[in-house]
Amino acid sequence: METMTDLSAENGPPAAAELAPVPERTPAPQPTATAARRDSRVRLIRRDRLSRDAHLLHFAPAAGAGEEAAARLPTPAPGQFTMVRLAGAGLLRRPYSYCDRAPDGDGFTLLVKEFGAGSRALAALEPGGEADCLGPLGTVFAPPP
Repeated sequence: METMTDLSAENGPPAAAELAPVPERTPAPQPTATAARRDSRVRLIRRDRLSRDAHLLHFAPAAGAGEEAAARLPTPAPGQFTMVRLAGAGLLRRPYSYCDRAPDGDGFTLLVKEFGAGSRALAALEPGGEADCLGPLGTVFAPPP
């Protein structure tokens, strides 16, 4: 039977020149006041079907909410997600990572893959349909350079 040998004891610790330098970490951006968690009413403005069961859902502040609601719509940062609940669906909130945000900052995009009852109901939402989103939630990180 072959046995394993601990070669580190024979060779000793690696020399400093053999160790790879540890890259400096960029500190993660801290959430700002605009990224405060809140419950927002949003409406679906566009749905792009990517495949049989994957959709990009583009949301904006709910109709009739006016500029005041748009100013209150939180701005997500990398690493954050939102909890989505469809109005009147009777389903629990579902977590979805933000995929993108609107160039003007007045909306965001979610990538939804149909998997269970909640994601199928969200993917079936028609433009103009509304949902409640609690977020942004989660830990912010700095994107790679």
